[in-house]
Amino acid sequence: MASSHIILPKEEEEAAAEAGLGVAVEADHDSPAPCPFQEHAPGKAALPFSATCVRISRDSYPNLRALRNASALDLHEDDAAFVKVEEGDYGYVLDDVPHLTDYLPDLPTFPNPLQDHPAYSTVKQYFVNADDTVPEKVVVQKNSPRGVHFRRAGPRQRVYFESEEVKACIVTCGGLCPGLNTVIRELVCGLSHMYNVNDIFGIQNGYKGFYSSNYLTMTAKSVNDIHKRGGTVLGTSRGGHDTKKIVDNIQDRGINQVYIIGGDGTQKGAYEIYKEIRRRGLQVAVAGIPKTIDNDIAVIDKSFGFDTAVEEAQRAINAAHVEASSAENGIGLVKLMGRYSGFIAMYATLASRDVDCCLIPESPFYLEGEGGLFEYIDRRLKENNHMVIVVAEGAGQDLIAQSIPAADQQDASGNKLLLDVGLWLTHKIKDYCKSKKMEMTIKYIDPTYMIRAIPSNASDNVYCTLLAHSAIHGAMAGYSFTVGMVNGRHAYIPFHRVTSTRNKVRITDRMWARLLSSTNQPSFLSKEDIDAAREADRKNGENAKKKPASMLANGTNGVETPPAASTPLRHPATEVPVPPSAAADVGITMAPDSDSADDTRAAAADQPEEQPSEETEITQEADGAAAATVTKSSEEPAPGANASWTTATPPMTPERGAAAAAHDSEGSDTQSAAGRGSPLHREEKPRHAGASVKGDDVSAAKSRLLAFRSFARDKKVIKSGGAEAAASPEREGAAEHKEKGKERRKRFWK
Repeated sequence: MASSHIILPKEEEEAAAEAGLGVAVEADHDSPAPCPFQEHAPGKAALPFSATCVRISRDSYPNLRALRNASALDLHEDDAAFVKVEEGDYGYVLDDVPHLTDYLPDLPTFPNPLQDHPAYSTVKQYFVNADDTVPEKVVVQKNSPRGVHFRRAGPRQRVYFESEEVKACIVTCGGLCPGLNTVIRELVCGLSHMYNVNDIFGIQNGYKGFYSSNYLTMTAKSVNDIHKRGGTVLGTSRGGHDTKKIVDNIQDRGINQVYIIGGDGTQKGAYEIYKEIRRRGLQVAVAGIPKTIDNDIAVIDKSFGFDTAVEEAQRAINAAHVEASSAENGIGLVKLMGRYSGFIAMYATLASRDVDCCLIPESPFYLEGEGGLFEYIDRRLKENNHMVIVVAEGAGQDLIAQSIPAADQQDASGNKLLLDVGLWLTHKIKDYCKSKKMEMTIKYIDPTYMIRAIPSNASDNVYCTLLAHSAIHGAMAGYSFTVGMVNGRHAYIPFHRVTSTRNKVRITDRMWARLLSSTNQPSFLSKEDIDAAREADRKNGENAKKKPASMLANGTNGVETPPAASTPLRHPATEVPVPPSAAADVGITMAPDSDSADDTRAAAADQPEEQPSEETEITQEADGAAAATVTKSSEEPAPGANASWTTATPPMTPERGAAAAAHDSEGSDTQSAAGRGSPLHREEKPRHAGASVKGDDVSAAKSRLLAFRSFARDKKVIKSGGAEAAASPEREGAAEHKEKGKERRKRFWK
């Protein structure tokens, strides 16, 4: 049965552990044995995230909603049964990849052959930690949720295939791209040399090769030098995807590992193949390696072959620059690949520095009128006597459609057939210059198929090697996924993440602004276009920042509170549960306000050495007052409002929040770095004798803070009381606490 993961409420965890009910904790697929439930003592490291997760039925798909909120992902309900999502504290969401044990739970595991491999014997840690994940976003704000994570790629300690039983096949689909042969070579060599796999087959001519062509036996020797050639030795094609025929062939031939190299359409096909394999209950792992020269695959940093394409595009731009600068009013026009995304054109322009204008699909442009392309060409030719224009193949298609009526046609992969924007723009520029009676020479260069048919460069060769090895490690461990680099780390990404959307150039991003600054070209955007782009980015940002459904946002400082079912904070004196919102505010309202913070520092500095300390008595009094305040504030908490810990504390403001955070970081000398600022570590523990409360070490700084605030205020009262205060009974025995008071102040200001 498809399943999901949620965090058990802390109260239920404790009750189950004390009652000995045997809560079944899900072990990671890499773990040789499940981790028993245990509760870490204060001061010790917390359990790994996976050790606090349990499986539940996915009848209501609660975590699917959390994934949508955290990643702004538009996911169809049909895919819900194949999605694995784990939620953690403070907005952590792991979008996990499917595993063989999701539908074959009793599979045996085997030791990874790499542990006896001589090449890996010198590696300090060659097995990836079972709980390692890679964040999708690395730039976050202090109050923002942790966001979506992916499972880290790499070798696992336990594998689900024995080497002699592995039958792997490799297929390439879609258009050509630099690095295809390198990936094929490293898949074959990696399976042979690292995991001692002997049965490796190549599927010829794309998806249709599964049922219309013979399988090609591949060995490390047969693919030894194919990386020096462009294209793919297996052949490729578009379309031809018949899921049932493909899986029938996989089942008949006993294939148990399928490596699929291709773009977003190919990865969609891989996803359908995995679904059919799972429906039939086959022990087959499907590994996708994303390939697109346009770099429009979502989530990943870049696709292999992109660096080579940009480097090769420089040759065409340099040639256009030479042609343009050698003629009077010369124009060099270069068309580069980029059906929906203009990454090649943008990066080639930034790298060249010889380009005067770059046109991409994401940024609309117009020809005539003020601020149009013709006006810019006229001005640039007068200033520099020549210019170079780079245009992506998908740019200006709406303008072409207005002048050249054409029926919507698609290729075998379902992509819309584009009209030649380079040739169309060449004729338009010629007509404009003729109307202006301007002498002009234009050279049109189309290096499209030259760019994608060359071998990969050194950078892409290394990248292809790492992708292939990561795919092998994941397939041997029983995962089905798409592999890619995310923020510099290789990760296993669910198929639905790379096929549900497309990566595009953001014209509101700084990178596009750098290009405009480099070329000095106009943006060609009206105010309405800019506002529309910003509004789209704003909506995407809001969707990405939405909290998971089970987390409640704290309206004061943005710190997320535990789920409503979590154990409420209880004060030993009253045993009145504190609402979750109040629990999150404990660490905020206990911090000194803008006035009392200065008064506290002044009290610490101005306190005479001979004046006795009253912290012990004041601490007890303050605890009693806090208990009474909790009782009052927790009786009728307002829905959605943050219940206050003390009624005397003024409302929180950004300035006060910053001061509180700084004060908290100074005082929390016993609090761990991982727990600092966490609502689960903001419980105020009283100083009553005999009180049994967990986490006293964590909240020690909070108690000292409360005590010192009360001490500072009472000191003012004592000073204003004069002789009457001096004769008070509380001050008669205070001399014996002088040394203790000094030690407390030192610990507080440490």
